Amino acid sequence: MRRFLVDRASIENVNVVQQEAELEPPPNVVNEFNPNEIVRDPVDVVKARLGTMRESGWNNFFADVQGFCVAKSSLVPNMDDEIPVRGRSRAEGRTITNLHHYRAEIFYVAIDKICVEMDHRFSEGSNIILDCFSCLDPKNSFSKFDVDKLARLADIYHADFSDDDR
Repeated sequence: MRRFLVDRASIENVNVVQQEAELEPPPNVVNEFNPNEIVRDPVDVVKARLGTMRESGWNNFFADVQGFCVAKSSLVPNMDDEIPVRGRSRAEGRTITNLHHYRAEIFYVAIDKICVEMDHRFSEGSNIILDCFSCLDPKNSFSKFDVDKLARLADIYHADFSDDDR
């Protein structure tokens, strides 16, 4: 099984580029300065950022990798060079470029696997619970507090709340 390492700085760089490229924020995204905006599900936010990274993050990621390789005196493969297709006999003669191999077979697959794993770990029910608990965030004097979400949480955990608490 192959393991892929993506450092936090690369992901943060993609997020910064994404934010600079957007002319207006997408709807329902938290704005720290406006506590009245609707809070989007944290899992959906991460998946959206991964989707953006998948769609437009390759160039920045590859530039970071090139910079890292140069700093460590490592060879950077020529992305136009052709290599044999993995899992096939070399006698067949099928080849792909390094660019296709690293971008499609490694970069895209890694992001897709992260998204699939998030889908498996966070069901719709757990997303609802996470969203309800987010209203109890003490940041900015409980600016995200929402009575409706708290009531929904009380309904979900009805055995833990008495009728008087509701």
